[in-house]
Amino acid sequence: MKAEKLDSKNFRPVPYVQLPFIDFAGNLEKRWGHMNGVLEDILNGYTNPKILDIASGGGHDTIFLSQKGYDVTANEVDEKFAVNLRDKIKASEVQPKVLSIDWRDFLNSNELEDEKYDVLFALGNSYPNYLFKESEREVALKGFWRVLKPRGTLFFDTRNYDYILSHAQEILEDPEHNFRYSHKTTYTNEDIRGYPIEITPQRVRLQYKYYPKKRSAYLDLCPATIESVTSLIKKLWVTLDQPFTMTIKLLSLKSLISFSMF
Repeated sequence: MKAEKLDSKNFRPVPYVQLPFIDFAGNLEKRWGHMNGVLEDILNGYTNPKILDIASGGGHDTIFLSQKGYDVTANEVDEKFAVNLRDKIKASEVQPKVLSIDWRDFLNSNELEDEKYDVLFALGNSYPNYLFKESEREVALKGFWRVLKPRGTLFFDTRNYDYILSHAQEILEDPEHNFRYSHKTTYTNEDIRGYPIEITPQRVRLQYKYYPKKRSAYLDLCPATIESVTSLIKKLWVTLDQPFTMTIKLLSLKSLISFSMF
């Protein structure tokens, strides 16, 4: 299904990676505060945790946590994002290590050590939404598990695709106005809006508009519903025969998902 009403007049299309994501995030204290301390509670459950931001993007969360004294390593595979990330680190007073490893290579990468990290996290609608093949989602998940310590935690957030898929017709009648977005979690800056313009069970195409600069970009994502994520995790752990716990919290229009191995 495609949007019936879409207005991109006077907006200059740019590649998604050229949008100013540090501006999108807005106030980071506000961004993290609206998560009600969910991730920080996880981090503070460990003593001096080693943390890997597996989808660092422009680096705002990596730098933010580093400035709070956490031991964080960034991972960003996109070259443009990685350059921006390194530039931001140079301009900051912290110096986290930066990796550029594709999730699908985590399982066998020589740059990564087995059972090194207490917490892996991905904020901003990244895992598993960037991977369209179930086999790739599974191999990435196995790789994440490889580098987690016993009792380690993988934490990620994803847009509420259950809402998007179940309200597709209503949203697509006028996406810019009908799509509900609170600006309380991932993107707190109200100068930016992102909304679906195409919705199928296999793919959601998002359009992002940056109003002050009149720029727009598009991003295709795999719509990971709560059921599909739960099934993915349970399927994998049947094959690994390892006990784990999983927690899912709905916050605004985001799903916060964490699971820990024993």
